[in-house]
Amino acid sequence: VPNLFSTICGVVYLLVFSRYQRSSSSSEIYVLGGVVVTTSAVVAAFLLPRPEAIDMIGQIGSLVQVLMSSSPLVVIRDVFATKSTAAMSVGFTVASFLSCSVWTLYGVLVARDLYVWAPNFVALLAVMAQVSLFFCFGLPPKPAAKQIELEDIKHVASPHALEGARDA
Repeated sequence: VPNLFSTICGVVYLLVFSRYQRSSSSSEIYVLGGVVVTTSAVVAAFLLPRPEAIDMIGQIGSLVQVLMSSSPLVVIRDVFATKSTAAMSVGFTVASFLSCSVWTLYGVLVARDLYVWAPNFVALLAVMAQVSLFFCFGLPPKPAAKQIELEDIKHVASPHALEGARDA
């Protein structure tokens, strides 16, 4: 129940991603991976004795955390080839850095739980690699805003444009 909202958000994200991605064949891999991970966690929760289920679900969660935080590194080859971080998300990197840092500290200092601090520490290393790319190659360029020409504004606001619109 605590992760229901996150699960719903993940499903919505996957559906939006699948709809707007460039290649439809790769979405099948993501869906299959999600089904395998979810099925594994559900099977562990219902079929294994409680200690083993907790261990299995902790391992699954740890793997997912590391993969999710490391996922922006799939474009590392493009970043080095183009010497640009345009394919990377600054917002995701900052959010991941903050999240992994806090959870690592919490896992070490408060919970003293390997399943909390270890995957977040590994993910933090991956996020620091992303941060280093921003330091090496700079922030991605901002998309160029569409410039509206003064003549376009004059044309829209002219009385002749209004008369043409009324006649139509």
